[in-house]
Amino acid sequence: MHQIRLDFKQKLSEVISFIPAGIVDKTHTGIGATTLELDCNRDSIVVEPLVTTAYEKSLKPSKNNKTNIFFYGNKVDGPNKRKIVSSDSYFLLSVYLKQQEENNQRIKITCVADQLCNLKNDLSILKPGAFENCHLMLDEIDFMQDSSSFRSSMDECILVYKNHDSTKRTLISATLSKFHDPDLINEPLTTIVIDNIQKTELRICEIDEEYIEIVSYIKELLDANPDEKIVLALNHIDLIHEVINNVLKEDILKTEDISVLCSKSRAHELLPYSNLRLNNGHLSGKLTILTSAYFNGFDILDQYHNIMLGDGISPTLNLSPAHIFQISGRCRHDNGLLSNTFFIKIRHYNLYKKFPLYTAEELVKNNDVITELNALIKKVSEIETKYALKINDVLYKAMINNTEFTESVYIKDESTRELSLSYLKVDHVLEKQQTRELYSDIKTMISKLEEKFNIKSVNFDRLSMPDISEQDLAKSLLHTVSLLSAEAKKNVKPERTIKFIKSTIAVNSKVSKAQVPIFNIYYQCIANSKLDFDLAAAEITNILNNKKQYLKQLKKLEVYVKLVSLNLTNTDNKFKSAINTTYTPGSWVNKEVLVIKNESLFHVLQNELVSSKEEKDLLQTILRYCKRGNNLHEYLVSYSVKKTSGLMQYQFSDTPIYAIQKTSI
Repeated sequence: MHQIRLDFKQKLSEVISFIPAGIVDKTHTGIGATTLELDCNRDSIVVEPLVTTAYEKSLKPSKNNKTNIFFYGNKVDGPNKRKIVSSDSYFLLSVYLKQQEENNQRIKITCVADQLCNLKNDLSILKPGAFENCHLMLDEIDFMQDSSSFRSSMDECILVYKNHDSTKRTLISATLSKFHDPDLINEPLTTIVIDNIQKTELRICEIDEEYIEIVSYIKELLDANPDEKIVLALNHIDLIHEVINNVLKEDILKTEDISVLCSKSRAHELLPYSNLRLNNGHLSGKLTILTSAYFNGFDILDQYHNIMLGDGISPTLNLSPAHIFQISGRCRHDNGLLSNTFFIKIRHYNLYKKFPLYTAEELVKNNDVITELNALIKKVSEIETKYALKINDVLYKAMINNTEFTESVYIKDESTRELSLSYLKVDHVLEKQQTRELYSDIKTMISKLEEKFNIKSVNFDRLSMPDISEQDLAKSLLHTVSLLSAEAKKNVKPERTIKFIKSTIAVNSKVSKAQVPIFNIYYQCIANSKLDFDLAAAEITNILNNKKQYLKQLKKLEVYVKLVSLNLTNTDNKFKSAINTTYTPGSWVNKEVLVIKNESLFHVLQNELVSSKEEKDLLQTILRYCKRGNNLHEYLVSYSVKKTSGLMQYQFSDTPIYAIQKTSI
């Protein structure tokens, strides 16, 4: 392995004259690798992941030698940079080649992977031997591995690369993924080592309901500094709409302040916010949302707040440490990012067990089966009936398309109509599998991120579930109850007990998510004179000893205790009227109708019956829960009150929920 050493903020062109052949691990973004290749004294073809990146790199001559750069393909243009404009690439390429020859300049061409084969064919016709003489550089190769699951052109691109002269080809990225292709394993490796590096700061926060907390954070940033810009990396169409709708609804921003950078295939789903390129490297609005097409391979010249969302279960939000590093590295402002925050959704470890785990050997050793399947497909196609063609179509889709829990590692050659193994897909599946494992173990995730970032703070308001049995978890929770009860019985000031609860949460960063409702219940009991602390301890203990859905019961108890702390009462005629108008007690409705009813009642409560920020925030929390199809009036309506074993038991519709209150409402 060869190493090239740079000082922090030093560019490659200050140390070397040419990018080395083989695999180059930049280890850091913004060191000028592409700039060097497009400026150096040799003919070059640079393949970029994005049309916009490839196009914008051709807009100006190279940095030092002032060589004209040609973009081969369809450029992004039109109003708001939303239109792909077709061009006669063959004709324009012929003009460019003649111009370069007349000016005695090197050939410098940029394109995307989808156009590389066409470029090779056109160059071979216009100037035989020119393509073979060019140094071929595939930029952001990890993006190509990532995109291989839905873009077959990536495999065609890598095949062109492997057939190119080994001394005139380079794969490069700041976040290399492991290659499993036997033809690439022995490629020479060069690593760029950055001395005296200053790591980018990163704040990590656990998130519950994605868009609400992101919207709250955006509002917080803009309230503090209205003129500053925000970039949100969010690769989920529905969540993008949720965020935008709530930002507009809360009157945080106007429509013209919001822009979404996305691929042309998604642009129609995100109108009127979709853009296909930046404005000469600058952000066009106060809030710019990035989909995965813009996670790497382009530069932002502005200073901004960077926000990212990761969820290990979601196929589109499964951000790896490499993704997080690339997204954070888009900023090219001299002073860096204003802030950098990664919101992470932590789920129960059992959810990750449904995804099968594979080794590289398991994924690649099925070639004999593929040979037999190709023979079967060929035999079926010879029947030449509509039914036979349908069977073949089903076979192709079964082998090529991804399922919910299994991703394909095969591609179809359109010319031969045969299936073959895609090593890029193998790379992608194993990388995604490794990322999923990181999300199931947050300590390992943080440790991995520390390799690239200066972790400024880790804030988990809701804590992840440990890998223990339900019986052991119940014992742990009972121990928590005894500790908190002992502290409360010291008859000290409530403020001191509350401080103890807060310190317990902070110290016990490894406790289960189920402890959080207990802490919140105790907190409310100590802080609010309407609630009885001893009854709280007895009721929690009763729930835990019952051992039947105790996690769900604790959560319901937590929500109700918070409600009791508010000023809502069942004697309020307006309150009862809103309930009766929205619901017919005992009637059945489907989930969609129930969500609509919940939202309708929620707005009545929010607009007319509650006033404080605390009350409104709590109702927001309850509404998010009820959007999953749970009945809002189960939490809000108290029909009867009776004393049972010293406890106050409240009947909510058809569901008994226990509350801890000294006197009836």
